[in-house]
Amino acid sequence: MRSFTDVFIRHPVLAVVVNLVIVLVGWRALTSLPVQQYPQIESSSVVITTVYYGASAETVRGFLTTPIERAVSAIGGVDYVESTNRAGVSTVTVRLKLNHSSTAALAEVTARLQQVRSELPAEAEPPVVEMQRADRPYATFYLSFTSTERTVPEITDWLTRTIQPQLATLEGVQRVTNNEGGRPIAMRVWIEPERLAALNLAPGDVHAALQRNNYLAAVGQTKGNQVQVNLLANTDLRSVDEFADLIVAERGGAIVRLSDVARVELGAEEADLVAKYNDRESVYLGVWPLVGTNEIDVAGRLREEMERLRPTLPADIDMRLVYDGTMFMRDALKEITKTLVETMLIVGLAVFLFMGSIRTALVPLVAMPVSLVGAAIVMYAFGFSLNLLTILAIVLSVGLVVDDAIVVVENVE
Repeated sequence: MRSFTDVFIRHPVLAVVVNLVIVLVGWRALTSLPVQQYPQIESSSVVITTVYYGASAETVRGFLTTPIERAVSAIGGVDYVESTNRAGVSTVTVRLKLNHSSTAALAEVTARLQQVRSELPAEAEPPVVEMQRADRPYATFYLSFTSTERTVPEITDWLTRTIQPQLATLEGVQRVTNNEGGRPIAMRVWIEPERLAALNLAPGDVHAALQRNNYLAAVGQTKGNQVQVNLLANTDLRSVDEFADLIVAERGGAIVRLSDVARVELGAEEADLVAKYNDRESVYLGVWPLVGTNEIDVAGRLREEMERLRPTLPADIDMRLVYDGTMFMRDALKEITKTLVETMLIVGLAVFLFMGSIRTALVPLVAMPVSLVGAAIVMYAFGFSLNLLTILAIVLSVGLVVDDAIVVVENVE
């Protein structure tokens, strides 16, 4: 060790060059470190949602939740399984063990669901599988959209067609959701029980007619000498009148259409929750950054995109960034920078007062930033990020650097 340090003592120019290299490479590594509130860990859960319209909570539990739980509980890496049963909806959440591969778990869950699909009721919708971060089940940013003229379904439809795709293309954004307050436009069919009973029909007949006729499929193609035509069976219904004219059944030689037994209107899906900003109903867009990205940089790009979109918004639409999950990290970085500067000044002043030499006081003032910036090289090499724990470690290490610098100065003197 003595011979290693003697090289820099005998060659001060080499020592200066090495320190400059450490500062330059360390600064490049420091600016490349991802900034997150918490350390990056593989803590995920698989959420399986199955819709069974018209079924009670007990029926959902017996025919949907139980077979799905039995199938997914046997896969590897499962910590525990929890479920929620509501009328018409089964939600099974598979909590994975810490640092278990979410990709492998997703593939295995999908395969197990295909095996038990035949056990589920034919009337139930296919299970929908999605991954969710267990350590952060909510988005990092939330944008609020309110309007003085449009209804919530109209705002939702406008966001889905215009704003949501543009925000999803931002660098570092994983996905953009509108589950908080959004109500997609839907065709609502209100069955009249008296008319249905008079024609000896059941709600299942209406449901079957909708499934049977609202259908789109390619049936093949026909070829001639010079012409090839693709054949398409298109019974896709789009307007209220087309749905109203839908044939449900035939009774006594007369055709029963949907308008004879039900009222059809263009409305919105049932609201699971009502979101408000202050006292006005609002639709929220949740922006989820990619895992491992610098969330502060994503916040900056999101704000720039909002400023770019603001002049193009309709006059009745008000857009606001109502929640910014990086605010705490920005404050923490600001405070740590302030603390480091104050520490360096206090240490330099204390060394100058006790040693009486400006040259001696410059030693800890140079050693601290070089050591801290050089530590960023190791952090970047091992995949660390700037988060609450690593920032705390940096604060604690400042004391060690200052102590070592003062001891070295005293020994030299």
